[in-house]
Amino acid sequence: MPLFDLSDRAKLRLRGNDRLRFLNGQVTNDVRKANANLSMPACVLNAKGRMDAFVYISVESDAFFLDSEPELKETLQSRLDRYVIADDVVIEEVSDELALFHLAREVPLLPNEYKWRRSKRFGLPGWDVIAPAA
Repeated sequence: MPLFDLSDRAKLRLRGNDRLRFLNGQVTNDVRKANANLSMPACVLNAKGRMDAFVYISVESDAFFLDSEPELKETLQSRLDRYVIADDVVIEEVSDELALFHLAREVPLLPNEYKWRRSKRFGLPGWDVIAPAA
């Protein structure tokens, strides 16, 4: 059972009343289909339709959680912030607060404080596990 440590990925949390409408306008997938049990892939495109980022999106109780390539830690948040104009959206950088692991194929047996969701990474179905970095 392969376990991948993806903790170095860029991780963002989007909060606010307009987070669904805002994020739906920024990515290629229908964010209304995102849920707490799934890490949904999507692309962030620029105004010319070129890809700025490939992200995984999941839902928390009052927020969306995004993760992307480590190289985008500096640019992804500013790219999204650029389009928050009159929206009630707050984008938090939480890369250092959370660890992210991907377990290929098997369902994890973990305590409830760990958040796990179905995901397909590396071409294999599996599970993402999000836990406090400590």
